[in-house]
Amino acid sequence: MGVGRAVLGVPLGANGLALSDNAFYVANTDKAALIKIPIEADGTPGAAVVLSTSDPATCLPLKGADGITADADGSILVAGNAGNALVRVGPEGNETVLVKDGPLDGPASVALATLGSKKYALLTNFGLVTLLAMKTPRTDLLSYGPIE
Repeated sequence: MGVGRAVLGVPLGANGLALSDNAFYVANTDKAALIKIPIEADGTPGAAVVLSTSDPATCLPLKGADGITADADGSILVAGNAGNALVRVGPEGNETVLVKDGPLDGPASVALATLGSKKYALLTNFGLVTLLAMKTPRTDLLSYGPIE
């Protein structure tokens, strides 16, 4: 379903980690999914639940889920490198594609930055799929926003 095994020949399971609201969030590249692991009162991990998963036929919108970061509103931003997208997953698991294609070339990492009263997503391009296609990858730092 995801991208790890297909592109690299090896499985890429857990590939991104964020902490927010007494829970860990983990991106699973091969499953094109976002997993939520609550932290119990005693500090131990609770039962993992799939917060968001992709369409089985296309693996979108979380295709190649890689780097993730938590936003103050409880949502998680996911860099989907194989889907060439930045996706917001809300606290209830609803997915919104914020940007797709354009300057993205396999986004791998994402962080949030605030400038004045505006919030931006900072992303790195990995460019592996482009490189494997024998083309010149875009391996740069991008800014997307402002994010509402």
